[in-house]
Formats: sequence, structure tokens, C-alpha cells
Amino acid sequence: MEKIRSNIVSDVKRLYLIGFPIGHSASPHIYNSVFKSHRINAKYKGLEIKSEDLANIVESLRSRVCKGFNVTAPYKIRVMEYLDELKHPSTIIGAVNTVVNNEGKLVGYNTDWIGFMKALKRFTSSNSICKVLILGAGGAASAVVYALRNIAEELSIVSLSGISAVKLAKKAEDWGFPKARGYKTDPTILMRESSNIDLLVNATPLGCHPRTWETPIPGEYLHADTIVFDLVYNPLKTRLLREAEEIGCKAIDGLWMLVYQAAENLKLWFNLNIDVEELRKYGLEALERLRD
Repeated sequence: MEKIRSNIVSDVKRLYLIGFPIGHSASPHIYNSVFKSHRINAKYKGLEIKSEDLANIVESLRSRVCKGFNVTAPYKIRVMEYLDELKHPSTIIGAVNTVVNNEGKLVGYNTDWIGFMKALKRFTSSNSICKVLILGAGGAASAVVYALRNIAEELSIVSLSGISAVKLAKKAEDWGFPKARGYKTDPTILMRESSNIDLLVNATPLGCHPRTWETPIPGEYLHADTIVFDLVYNPLKTRLLREAEEIGCKAIDGLWMLVYQAAENLKLWFNLNIDVEELRKYGLEALERLRD
């Protein structure tokens, strides 16, 4: 009996989330709930790793018991140099959030852009979006821009230094945006660029637990006819979303993007189709637990 139990344990497929920090993440509970509900012999665990350990950790995840892993901030871009293959459009986006371990060969994917696109289409018509302001210019922002490439026409991107925003705006033009501009974060810029827009996307960590009092843009710069999509999901209602709802904006929380990209990940890892409503239920459970 001990030998049989040992074999069962050894056959468990391991999946991970790598990033720093990750204590706020709902992913472990979401995936482990799916595995339990659908009787999949797998376990998902968060690995909070330091920058200098990234290469060694990724190399260790080539183990045959590792089915794959997710990548979150701040490693979505840097992790690409340690992978064996990059699937379209991760090379174009310039970021990877999901990796499949194919018998020791690490294959990188970007499912963030699909998660964002499907979440956005759930709540609004693409015909209603022309002008967009994106706050942040990292890996998540790049996935958002890629998702909007056939939807929006005018794009403004703001980042702390402005350098990454200008670079991403250039990529956006290469992807077909008629008009894309990048700026350094500045109150005057934020006020100007947030006026007369159809969609505002927060692709920064501002407002995420535990610094829930933060917001990437003053509430007085918001307008009632703007759709506000915050990629932060812990807390579910960030300060940005609360202030947006107070003036009548349509607000979309980041948990929708998370569960839609999680559904894509489960297809890649296990060829499993899971309804996003089930995944969101697990996500809400996770957030409740994280509050305790």
C-alpha cells in the first residue's frame, strides 16, 4: 500500500506561479479548485522568487513532474530569454505569462491578451471604443495594446519615465494603430489624455493589495462615459473602480481578465475546457480567503 501511495504522489503534475510578490494572487486557489472538482492529479503552487534566482528556478522547472507555470510581474518579459520556444504572438507582444513544459522543452505563450479581449467583449461592444488611454507600459500593457489592435484607433500610453510608453506606442503603430502616443506620467498629461476617451485601462500595480489606497489617476479626471478596466483584481473593487462607479462609469474588474486567461491556460496544459463562471467563482473564493 505504501508503494502504491508513493507512486500516486510521484505522478502528481506540478504547476507554478513565479513572480515577486505573489502573496496577493488568486491563481493557486483557482487552479487547485479546478483540479479537485475535475479530478485532475495536479497541484498548483506559488513561487515568490528574487530576480537573481530567476534563471535557476526556470531551469529547475524543466523537471518531468512540472507540467508548466505562469509568470507574473516583474518577470513576464525577462523570462523569455530562458525559454526554448516562443509561440505567436508572445514574440510580437514581447511578454510571456504562460509556459508549457513539453518533456523538458519550455514553450512560452501569451494568454493575457486573450483574457483581456474576452473580458472586454463580455461587457462592451468593440464598436463603442475608438480612443484609449493605458496607464503603464510593461508586459501586461503590451498584451492589452495587442488585443486592441483591431478595435481602437487612437491610443495614449503613460508610464513613469515615459521611455517605455514611447516604445510601446511605436509598437502599437507597427501593429496598425492609426495614432499612438507615449508620455511620461504627469498631472497635466493625465488630465488632457483622459478627457474624451472611450476606454481607460490600468495596467500598473497601483491599488493592489496591500497598498489599496493608491490609484493611478485622480478620480476627478474620470468621465461618466468612459469604460474603466482595472487589471488589478485584489481587491476586486480598487479605489480606481470605486471612484469610476461613483460617477457612473462602466467598471470592469481584473478578475475577469484573470479567469479568461486561466481558461486558455487549462486548454494548453490539459486540453481542458472550463467555463469562466466556474473559474470566477473560485477566484471570488480566493479573494475572500486572502482577506481573512
